[in-house]
Amino acid sequence: GEPGYSSIHFGINEAGLINVYARDVARLSEWHRRIWAGRNLYPNGRLSAELGRAHVEGRVADTTAPEARTAEALIAIDAAAQANWGFPVFRPHNIQDRILATVHRFRATNRDSLLELAKDVARLTADRVDADALKAFAPVTPELRGTGSLKSLERALAKHEGAAQARALMGPLAGIYDLRVGAALRSSPKYTSSRLAGTA
Repeated sequence: GEPGYSSIHFGINEAGLINVYARDVARLSEWHRRIWAGRNLYPNGRLSAELGRAHVEGRVADTTAPEARTAEALIAIDAAAQANWGFPVFRPHNIQDRILATVHRFRATNRDSLLELAKDVARLTADRVDADALKAFAPVTPELRGTGSLKSLERALAKHEGAAQARALMGPLAGIYDLRVGAALRSSPKYTSSRLAGTA
């Protein structure tokens, strides 16, 4: 049968562009080739090193796309919390699967799309944290006074990992939440004047 998109090897080069071999695209059906042709750009930057190693040297990268592991990570966090704390971290979300299907790095092509991606990641993480259960498990302390979902999770982690490690573990989620706030306030001078890496 015809190979699907999952069978096309690709890489991202130094210019941030997706590289594929024309031979792989040529094996697709006519309508698939038209889609690829319509998205084709004039070459910019060298061939992706990862793609070159896979095709020229036969060394396929031993990596997994982060979005492919998101659902597994959320399940693993809940399982660990249930085993150690007696309750899961995340509350069920009626559109969780639909959000997961849209959370991937190729959405972030400019500042606005990066902020929108962060908003969806926050919907999967911070918005679903069971803050009430966490506050009961790890009440507010003078050192960690916040009552929000992320601060509540940080307090729970601090009970087992220590305050410094808990803060480090929460750093990525806090950063995503800050970007999510940027999505809501993008018209304010603070965000419209900002410049994120790789965006205009």
